[in-house]
Amino acid sequence: MFEPMNRIKNIDKKSKLIGSILSDYDGKISLALQDETKSRPAILMHLISIAEQINKLKDESAFEILKRYSN
Repeated sequence: MFEPMNRIKNIDKKSKLIGSILSDYDGKISLALQDETKSRPAILMHLISIAEQINKLKDESAFEILKRYSN
């Protein structure tokens, strides 16, 4: 079972990977999403992974951790 902080680290890693992808497009997500063969699928998969980790935290009742990152 994943510890809640490991889930947070995974979310952080995925968000940094999205940032890395965006850096190839001057930080503009609209440009990155136009690349339907590489950057768009990668960004969407990272976002799905982040959402899954957040849902797992919710399912595990890790509300204290979720509160820290809710704002």
